[in-house]
Amino acid sequence: MARESAVHLFPPLIWLLGLPACVPADLATRPDRSVAPLESADTGGDIEGVPGADTSDLPPVEHPVWINEVCAANREALVDKDGDTPDWVELINPHDVALDLEGMGLSDDPDDPFAYVLSEGFLAPGEIRLIPASDKEGHAPFKLSAQGETLVLTGADGRLHDRVETGRLYFDQSLGRSAADGEWLYYLEPTPNAANLAEGRPGFAETPEILPEGVFHAGSVTVELATSSEAATVHYVVGASTPPSTESPVYAEPFDLSGSESTVVRAIAVEEGLWPSRVATRTFFLDREITLPVWSITVDPYDLFSSEGGIYSEHNIWEDWEVDAHLELYEDDGTRILETDAGLKLHGGASRTFDQKSLRLLFRSGYGMTPFVHPLFPDNPVTEFHRLVLRNGGHDDQYAELRDPLSHQLVRDLDIDVQAWRPTIVYLNGEYWGLYHTREKPDRHYVASHHGLDPGNLDMLEFDGWTVNEGDSDDYMALWDHVVFSEMSDEAEYALVEDWIDLEEYLLYQVIEIYSGNYDWPGNNIQFWRPRTEDGRWRWTLYDTEAGWYNWTDPSYDNIWHATVGGKVVWPYPNWSTSLFRNLLENRGFRDRFINTYADLLNTRFQRAETLPVFEGMVEQIAGEIETSQQRWGSSLSVWNGHVLRVQSWLTDRPAWARQHILDNFGLVGTWEISLEVDPPGSGTVTLEAITVGEAFEGTYFFGVPVKLTAHAAEGFSFTGWSLPVLGADPQATLEPDGDVVLVAEFAEAL
Repeated sequence: MARESAVHLFPPLIWLLGLPACVPADLATRPDRSVAPLESADTGGDIEGVPGADTSDLPPVEHPVWINEVCAANREALVDKDGDTPDWVELINPHDVALDLEGMGLSDDPDDPFAYVLSEGFLAPGEIRLIPASDKEGHAPFKLSAQGETLVLTGADGRLHDRVETGRLYFDQSLGRSAADGEWLYYLEPTPNAANLAEGRPGFAETPEILPEGVFHAGSVTVELATSSEAATVHYVVGASTPPSTESPVYAEPFDLSGSESTVVRAIAVEEGLWPSRVATRTFFLDREITLPVWSITVDPYDLFSSEGGIYSEHNIWEDWEVDAHLELYEDDGTRILETDAGLKLHGGASRTFDQKSLRLLFRSGYGMTPFVHPLFPDNPVTEFHRLVLRNGGHDDQYAELRDPLSHQLVRDLDIDVQAWRPTIVYLNGEYWGLYHTREKPDRHYVASHHGLDPGNLDMLEFDGWTVNEGDSDDYMALWDHVVFSEMSDEAEYALVEDWIDLEEYLLYQVIEIYSGNYDWPGNNIQFWRPRTEDGRWRWTLYDTEAGWYNWTDPSYDNIWHATVGGKVVWPYPNWSTSLFRNLLENRGFRDRFINTYADLLNTRFQRAETLPVFEGMVEQIAGEIETSQQRWGSSLSVWNGHVLRVQSWLTDRPAWARQHILDNFGLVGTWEISLEVDPPGSGTVTLEAITVGEAFEGTYFFGVPVKLTAHAAEGFSFTGWSLPVLGADPQATLEPDGDVVLVAEFAEAL
């Protein structure tokens, strides 16, 4: 049954009958207000037919149904039974006769007027019907754009009843017809399921400009506030105070700023007959040299620090509250690349208790820009962001500050879901808030942008699979049951898993978690997802690994045991968290793939010659800011230096310990060395389990674990064979030697 709702404006007959307002139980709204049907002219004669429908022989609609009110960015005005806040459209019958809605179409696309077909039922004189618009079953199957929409209401016979251009709407604003005369007005107090009796105005004053554009200045700066309307009055505030209002000082002439490293200026324009403008905000930095991008975040102090509503208050840090914020982002050369209103939340788990808290930025159309488009992260193909995280160091906060980003940077070019990273400086209401790490948010938008998938058609789960962020857990629970309760040594049973899990990605994920020594895993910080398609396979997301890298454990800690131990009931490795990996290792093929994946990475990007330069480059990026940030939050440069040395020690010592852990956990007798070349150089490549090599390569592998090789000829060449005759000329070969191996993959120019 369609989830439409109706309420009467109580024309005289219905009022006498005492019929109640018809509001469905799954929608909680504000109280009903009642008026008689609108006194209005018949608009049917001005309405044309819709595309695709031949209405040339039909007369104009005699009694058109009207669109009455539209809310395209609903946050609090209407809440459904699931606690969601869908967009919504109201229809009204402004006439003295009942109208049949059967077969009528509502759409946000004039070329597809029947995107949503209304269910049966009459609309009584003066009656309102509310239609939620979202991606939920029973709602109109489209969402409204706060940037502006063309809504059309079409009769079952194809004749247009009403059409409205909604224009720009922000959160909890609506565009509606006045209950008095049908005039289109903007409302700051939407009235879903009720007559539009609140104050409405025809528009908003123009947002003033704050000049100059440049924001990094030496010594002082002269600020000017400008508006193109001579009828407007500009009110402004300077500093981290509440947003400007009509009680704020009136701007009369330019003024100077000096003496403060950063100062926020905010302004509104007020014009008679219109709603006040949106708030203009700009941060001015004086005598501030930067080497990193800078975020300036401006929020009403009440929304930050008050015990009643402040997200930063210790009383509220566990609430999932979102507050309005203004964001400015400046590149490391001082160029402003972003200025928009946005949502702001706290982010993270235990780190919410820290003085410097992680913050989540939400780019929603109800605030302003959506998505944020900019090549924010070097070497990241994704440039559109619906959400970003400004992360403190997590459990590395005020220590090395780089442990979790290091995990991602080391494997970012492999097929694994990692979060891009860029260190930045944050100012909050003009106050220096220290070093943060700008990160991607691993959510449905991340999956959509990195994998080209529908963000509304995913299963995204956390922990043991019962924490559902998107979709449901049915498929994962079936997978878990199959792996845990079937014999994975049975190749037929294991073969089913190969179509259920993206095993290449899963193996890489396990290896980086284990190599990093992440102690706060796998009983915590585990997230996985799949597309909700018949062939959708599960993938795991890497995040929050800072409990490793010589933070909570030293390089000798055996994380293979940690990831496979059974029978435990508490963090960090309760039985559920190790069951999937532990049972998959019962399959010999999976075991060999894991060992060789680990060996491949130990031979390449995990060896100190590779990892130390990566880490030292990251250290260099934040070195110029770290002392100021450490002092801001009560730590010191010496603490940071000490933890940098600990990470370097891990990168130096961990490879030898990792190989020993493989030997110990799998009962292997030793290692052998391979020296592999391609001849002639540049004629081809050789793929192992997790790497492809095209130059001279040396690596360490394990006795009792076959190593599979595949030769690939470059363009213009063909593979002719391996230097070891026993391997023949097949490009696919398997090595299981009893000693070291010297091997050449031989190619020749194709004829």
